[in-house]
Amino acid sequence: MAAESQSKRGSTGWFGDMVSTISDFGKQTTDMASNLYTHMGKLGNPTLMTHAGAEALWREHFWAPPDEKLLFYFYCNLLTSVGLMPGTLVVTTASIGFLSDAEFEYNPLGRPTEIAKSHFVATIPLHKITGVAPEANPSDDNEKYIRLTTEDNFLFWFTGFIAYDQAFATVLSAVVSTSHPLEALA
Repeated sequence: MAAESQSKRGSTGWFGDMVSTISDFGKQTTDMASNLYTHMGKLGNPTLMTHAGAEALWREHFWAPPDEKLLFYFYCNLLTSVGLMPGTLVVTTASIGFLSDAEFEYNPLGRPTEIAKSHFVATIPLHKITGVAPEANPSDDNEKYIRLTTEDNFLFWFTGFIAYDQAFATVLSAVVSTSHPLEALA
């Protein structure tokens, strides 16, 4: 009798393990599909595709001096007070920059009859960055951020990276390469 109950428990355990494995696989597949859907738009970055590559895009929008070199670029989102702004994070030998994918309309010099369009561009010199920290959403481990802090206490939050670990390592390496003191990672 003891052998029979042992056998039943063993088969239930095996079946339970199989159900658990299938459930885990389903969750991983759902997460993967969600990530793929989230990042598909970034793979065909319209801003980058209308230029002759990342170097030309960077030179045109960031007015970089000839001795500054483009190290890497990443598709991501800048977190703003009104929501996420999709664009490209650019890491160079002298700065970290962000260029929005979409152009924004504005009135130059406050003239209401004139309308101009421009991309949002932000450039942060490496020597003005005092902190770089990885952050994660406590309720969603897949939602990771890179937080940059500047000398004047501005915070920049970047998220939605296809290759988060590579982006964080590249940004951290670029900032550490300056002689400016860096806050300990939070």
